[in-house]
Amino acid sequence: MNILIIDDHRLFADGLKLLIQDMGADEYQVDQAYSAQRAIDLINSGNQYDLILTDLDMPGIGGYELLKSFNNRDVGSYIAIISASNAFHDIRKAYALGARGYICKSEASFDMQTKLKNLLTGKTCFPDELWDSLKSAPLQAESSIPENANILAKRPMEVLELLAQGKSNKQIAAILNITETTVKFHVRTLFTTLGVNNRTWCVREATRRGLIKENHN
Repeated sequence: MNILIIDDHRLFADGLKLLIQDMGADEYQVDQAYSAQRAIDLINSGNQYDLILTDLDMPGIGGYELLKSFNNRDVGSYIAIISASNAFHDIRKAYALGARGYICKSEASFDMQTKLKNLLTGKTCFPDELWDSLKSAPLQAESSIPENANILAKRPMEVLELLAQGKSNKQIAAILNITETTVKFHVRTLFTTLGVNNRTWCVREATRRGLIKENHN
C-alpha cells in the first residue's frame, strides 16, 4: 500500500513516516515530499498512491490548492489533511473540497495511529465533535460538491469494475499491477463506502447507485 506524506516540516514528516511504518512495516510503502511541487513531480512521473496526507500551510502551493488540483485530475488517491490548525473553518473547507479526513497535528501518537488506520480501511476521518456541524453547515457555492461526486477514487473504481467481472483478488492484482494487499485495502474501502460486507452485495449496491452498469458480468 503506497502512501505519500506532503509537509515542509521535515521533522514532522519523518516522524509521521515512522508512525505509519510502526503500524505495519511490511504493508506500507511511504514516500515523502517536503514541498507541494515535489509532490506534483512525483505524481507527474507516474507514482501512484492509495492515500495522500498533506499539510495545509506550506510555502508556494498550499494544501487546499493541492487538494483541488488532485481531485480535479483524479489522481486515483484518497486525500486527507494533517494540519496544526484545528479551526472549524479549515476543517469545513477541507470537507467541502472532498478531503477524506482531517487530523490535527496535536493528536497523541496513539490517537493519530487510530485515525490513520481508519483512513487506510476506507473510512472518513473528521473530528467526532464536529461531524454533525460539518454535515449541516452551509457551504460556499464555489466549493460545494454534488452528492455523488468523488464517492470513489480512480483505483477503487478500477477494482470495483473487476469485482463486477468476477475477478479474484489475485487476478485483480495482476491486471492492475498492484499487490494483493493493496487490492484487499481497496475492497475494504468499497465495502465501507457502500455499506456492505461481501463482494456480491458490493457489486449490487454499486449497480443500484449507478456506479457501474447493470449488464456487467
